[in-house]
Amino acid sequence: MKKFCTLVVGLFLLVTVQAEYKITLTWDEFEGECNGFLSGTSGDDFGFLSGTSSASALDGKMESLGEGRTWEANQVFYIHAEEGFYTFWIKDKFADEDMMADPNLISRAQPVVRIYRNEQLLTSI
Repeated sequence: MKKFCTLVVGLFLLVTVQAEYKITLTWDEFEGECNGFLSGTSGDDFGFLSGTSSASALDGKMESLGEGRTWEANQVFYIHAEEGFYTFWIKDKFADEDMMADPNLISRAQPVVRIYRNEQLLTSI
């Protein structure tokens, strides 16, 4: 029985050391359309994802589930790595300099970004 307990504790420690970060983006869809972007570097590699479609980058270290794939958020991103440098930003999905150049669209949509580490909420912006 003692060997079994040691194995279970060892597996638990292995799981807790491996970090997974989750970023969720929600907004009021009646006021605007937001799009999240995640970019990252790991060593000499660079990756970039948009939240509108399901995709992965950096050999699976970064992942976008695509828009509307979960009940909890409009867009969900994962970082399956403990090391690297990652940035996340939001822009209005349809605005550009020629069309719908209203700088208040994003603020009216009231986007909320939540960052989790191993399913534990770190911050909400």
